[in-house]
Amino acid sequence: MNTEAPSADDVARYLRAHPEFFADHPALLTDLTLPDPQRGNAISLMERQAMLLRERVKAIESRLAELMQIGRANDHLARNLVEWARSLLSEADSAQKAHVARQELQRIFGIPLVEVKIWGDPPGAHDAAAAELVSSLPFSRCGGALEERLADAMPAQWSHARSVALIPLRSTAASYAYGVIALGSSDAARFEASLGTAVLDRIGELAGAALAHGTSLASAIDPSDDGAA
Repeated sequence: MNTEAPSADDVARYLRAHPEFFADHPALLTDLTLPDPQRGNAISLMERQAMLLRERVKAIESRLAELMQIGRANDHLARNLVEWARSLLSEADSAQKAHVARQELQRIFGIPLVEVKIWGDPPGAHDAAAAELVSSLPFSRCGGALEERLADAMPAQWSHARSVALIPLRSTAASYAYGVIALGSSDAARFEASLGTAVLDRIGELAGAALAHGTSLASAIDPSDDGAA
């Protein structure tokens, strides 16, 4: 006759296969004791279960608070983007749109350095290296200081930039970049390479259409777009 006691795994498998066990033996919930991981004294199985549930609730509440914070930040970012787009729409003089784009990016988003560079087609000798670099970017890019071939086309204060975001400007009808929006900061973490570029790409789409040959900003907005960033 086999009298070997069941292993812990055997007991666990049995309880999983018979979830009604404790309902049939409710006294065990208070008779069985477990060590309290916080105080070290023994507590009942029911108390231990309640403790686990409280811990799970706290974890869920913490995650919910984090998601709400992210949601508020995204909402604030979306409002800023709409305000910036409205400022471009409100500027009737196409020759002033680049200035408005730069000024309002600084004001609304609090960016220390903003430069909007637009070159001809083909670009002049002074802009050729910068145009080649920017046209090679399929999307916006964040990273360290400006590369030399673009830094040469920027004002002197850009030498203090420790992190930079580059937003290519393209018209809807062309793949080459006819210009660039450069965002810079002396804070190395402001535009670090790991930063997401979804909002920057949206700025590039809007500005790319608004600044190309005096095109209206409205043409950059897809009527089927639900507005999500």
